[in-house]
Amino acid sequence: MIAPEFDEIIVDDTSTASNYLDATINLIKHLKIKLPIDGKRLYTTGQSGGGMMSIALPSADGCGRLCA
Repeated sequence: MIAPEFDEIIVDDTSTASNYLDATINLIKHLKIKLPIDGKRLYTTGQSGGGMMSIALPSADGCGRLCA
């Protein structure tokens, strides 16, 4: 489980994303390479900003399969 924290809004109510969304996607990709992670069993959840990020991650370019 990872629980990143950010000092700014990652995805706002207009679906505008900050660069931290790409950083999170890159973190997930890196961890999938380095650790024995089943890419078919990745899930996201969150409240408020975490919820917005959970909506944005599966549709972000190159993220792979995420289930909200």
